[in-house]
Amino acid sequence: MSSPDAITKAQDNKQSLEKLLQDIESLQTVVASFDERERNTVEALRRAIDTLHKEALTQLIRALKTTPEAMAALKEASTDDVVYSVLRHHNLIKPSLNERIEQALDSVLSLIHI
Repeated sequence: MSSPDAITKAQDNKQSLEKLLQDIESLQTVVASFDERERNTVEALRRAIDTLHKEALTQLIRALKTTPEAMAALKEASTDDVVYSVLRHHNLIKPSLNERIEQALDSVLSLIHI
């Protein structure tokens, strides 16, 4: 399969960030109905998986930084909403300019409403 065909196939199989977040929210609603012990177990599992993913992504990024072409590809990939959201979730990339502006505006607005 040629590279453009592979890209098209990947785009066809891509799930939207919105759909993925809806799925997570649905599961969080189910977990909220669990008793405290079960919720704590699910939370511990979530933290362990997050820790594993963050470490894997950290090592991957560290390896990619050694090659300018790979780093350029990583930057390009991080423009994808899903990739960006996961990297931000793990604090592996800085917030976008828009996010920083929104945070600044929110902090100013909170001061005005005091």
